[in-house]
Amino acid sequence: MSDQIKLDAPLQAENGAVVPIVVSTTLPAPESIAVVVPKNPTPLLSMFETTARTGSFFRMRIKMAGTDEVIVYVKSGGQWFMTSQEVRVAVGGCG
Repeated sequence: MSDQIKLDAPLQAENGAVVPIVVSTTLPAPESIAVVVPKNPTPLLSMFETTARTGSFFRMRIKMAGTDEVIVYVKSGGQWFMTSQEVRVAVGGCG
């Protein structure tokens, strides 16, 4: 777990079809950012290649099949770093 990656996601989501998340990092020169929900039918939800112009902050809405961890990976300096947070989902949104 990296304290240089911040994941802001709700602890509970009523509808798994629209779960808002915000990701930011203070890691120097991030190269890639990936968002994964392991129990989803397609676990890799997004993968971004970043540049100095794109920055290290993004906001998105994801779909979750049910209660699960949201995992964020950030590649910086050729190494991968990660953080995660569990989101409890009342009604799955992948079905």
